[in-house]
Amino acid sequence: MKEKIKISKNFLFVSAVLVFVNLLTHGPDVIRAVNRPEDKWYGGQASWFDPWDVNFYSSVIGFGRRDGLLFKNPYDTQIVPGIPAYTLYTFAGKVTASLNLDNVLVFHLWAIVASVLLAYVTWWFLKIFLKEGGERRATLILLFLSGGLGWLFFPGRLAADIGQPGFTFANALQRPHEAVSLALMLAGLGNFWQGVIFQKIRTVFWGGVWFFLMLFFHPYNALSAGVILGLFGFYWWLKTNSLDFLKILMLVVGEVAIYFLFVGKSLFASPTFAGVISQNQFSPAILDSILGWGILFPLILAAFFSQERGDQLVFFLVWFVGGWLITYLPVGFQRSLVRGLWVPAVILAISGAREIARRLKWDYLLLISFVILFSSFSAFFMTLKRIAESPENRWIYLTKEEGEIVDYLKTHGEAREGVLASYRIANILPAHTDKKVYLGHSLESPRAEERTEEVYSFFAGRMTNDETAAFFKKANITYVFWGPEERTIAGLAAVPGKSFMETVVEKETVSLYKIKLEGK
Repeated sequence: MKEKIKISKNFLFVSAVLVFVNLLTHGPDVIRAVNRPEDKWYGGQASWFDPWDVNFYSSVIGFGRRDGLLFKNPYDTQIVPGIPAYTLYTFAGKVTASLNLDNVLVFHLWAIVASVLLAYVTWWFLKIFLKEGGERRATLILLFLSGGLGWLFFPGRLAADIGQPGFTFANALQRPHEAVSLALMLAGLGNFWQGVIFQKIRTVFWGGVWFFLMLFFHPYNALSAGVILGLFGFYWWLKTNSLDFLKILMLVVGEVAIYFLFVGKSLFASPTFAGVISQNQFSPAILDSILGWGILFPLILAAFFSQERGDQLVFFLVWFVGGWLITYLPVGFQRSLVRGLWVPAVILAISGAREIARRLKWDYLLLISFVILFSSFSAFFMTLKRIAESPENRWIYLTKEEGEIVDYLKTHGEAREGVLASYRIANILPAHTDKKVYLGHSLESPRAEERTEEVYSFFAGRMTNDETAAFFKKANITYVFWGPEERTIAGLAAVPGKSFMETVVEKETVSLYKIKLEGK
């Protein structure tokens, strides 16, 4: 009976944390919808991190509603074969195909569902390593709610907790695939640990299953896992003369090889993935990372001097140090390797707080309460900034007339017709319509730099009539969106190439034209 009551209390606690953090994460999106100015059109999100990516994922949901599970890029007007990517979002589209819901709304709902998975997997993971219930609860709160000192230095300095997606759990709460990927990584590492410690092959098998599934979301996490297992495996071998963790490493390497042989190779060959693979994103400066951990950082340092240095503490020390170091490798995607590093950081901070309280004879509960309160300022700061952001932020609101053109394209024309527009408008269109765009995402649109030059050259009126006609045919363009941003690029009163177009919708500040070419 007591065990049932305990389980019930834990369930209620995790559920309460979920409700609270989801209100912080999605509340601003709802508030901006309710408080939409009359002269504005709301795009469905007021995101802190990368709204252009939210539009992309929402467009994939829309694709899933109309087509299959194999993804075909809506940010490319060319005809390309489907690839096994972003399947979580195409599946979301399939599940909600019969519901009259906006793609961006489905994205938010899917994020809430994914956060439930992440929360309960995280709680299970913490039960493996933290035996005291109060510490588990404090750790869960810190994982989902805490941040660093970014709020204190913004906007003069962009600390990692508010400037780098994936540094804390904030991004995982916003993006479903981030939450699922992190949950699978924790499940894999947790099962690997249990399998070695308790000598259960079946548990190792399940760890391998979770890890392999994680590769479909973030294959580069294999490098993080490899470093963790390799370094800790070496420590384990020195201590016990056992190769068990190094054998787990070999299992992981084998799974990565299988993934790249049967899946990754085709993805890398796809023009859709070319921009993602070739990206070169740098990690934040060391000081910005330290500021990103904020008050947790001195507690993490204290954990290095803990007198209770068991195997579990060494595991998280190795994870933290090794995981941080590889974020500075010159591999192009090193910035993405920070995902999941918040887990050892928080667990070490809890251990460090215990050590400080013991040595200085402070009240441990009071110290942890202060850490939770102070470190939560980052989450509240981002929420309040999103609510207070200017209505002139065009990633949140377009003009009402621009929105009316978006709504027109949602209900008129054929699916997958190509639209030419400025970068921001083109980024938004596939999230809300069934149309494709020539350029709308720097990573997902193939040859983005070349296409940017072509789009700007057209809107600036630098193309001759023959070049314009050839461009429309090559780019497979059906519609041209002509609004405030396109006029800003052009500096022209009339849309270039109008002799090849007919007016479909014309308003005071925005027009939509349809291309009329022979043979098209």
